[in-house]
Amino acid sequence: FMITVPDPLVAAANGILIEQITDLGWSTWVWESSDPMASYLATVVIGDLAIIEDAGSTATSGIPVRNVLPPDLADPLPQPLEAQGEMIAFFADLFGPYPFEAYGIAVVDGFEAALENQTLSIFGRDLAGFPEFFETVLVHELAHQWFGNSITPGDWGDIWLNEGFATYAEWLWIERQRGPAALQATVEGERDRLALAADLPPPGNPPADDLFNTSVYNWGALVLHALRVEIGDDSFFETLLTYADRYRDSVVRTADFVAAAEDVSGRDLSELFDTWLFSETVPELPTDPG
Repeated sequence: FMITVPDPLVAAANGILIEQITDLGWSTWVWESSDPMASYLATVVIGDLAIIEDAGSTATSGIPVRNVLPPDLADPLPQPLEAQGEMIAFFADLFGPYPFEAYGIAVVDGFEAALENQTLSIFGRDLAGFPEFFETVLVHELAHQWFGNSITPGDWGDIWLNEGFATYAEWLWIERQRGPAALQATVEGERDRLALAADLPPPGNPPADDLFNTSVYNWGALVLHALRVEIGDDSFFETLLTYADRYRDSVVRTADFVAAAEDVSGRDLSELFDTWLFSETVPELPTDPG
């Protein structure tokens, strides 16, 4: 990316800042990303912003972490941002090495959500005002760097492979921070809430006019928890590592994840996935055999 803007504006994009060329009141910002990238993840952010190198998070994770922030958020940093290095290291242990050359977020005005743009997730300004929720969304968008960015669905009908995985990553962070009982309470609460919802489509068959519905997020996360209970922690986390490594820098379908789980566990899991992905009602939670 070569982006020319009038001084003192800052221009940020995916990847690493290679060069800043200043000439007669204008600056050209040169950013380079060396990894394959789905087109919907390309991003450019321009504004009255500061690029903050997070040395602490970089030291913790081994990955360069830089955030693009409005000046009033740059010093001091919002507290949840201080945990980014810890988050990256945690998920690298579970999912395999972080798949890109850098990470960080950009906080912008006028955006009411968050989006997992490759190496530079975008957050609306309002999110930074709610620390607990901000931390949850940070986890979610970071997890997408593995599941959604490095591995991208070959068909939008398999979007649960993005959103279900990122939502379950939130629950794994809860388990890390507050223990197994907190995870179980989250799982049970989400299952009960979804069971009361009317006309909820199954995560494996989202309607074309409502792809990003609650089902692909929360029911999709329940699919993964059901798999974890069914095959046990060792096989479940080995499945995540195998899937992330096998399909890095490529597109996938649901069948590819099922194949990874069956290869690792040595079991036929077709009934479990058919039940959890395509039932018209939310299944009962499985009982942990342990």
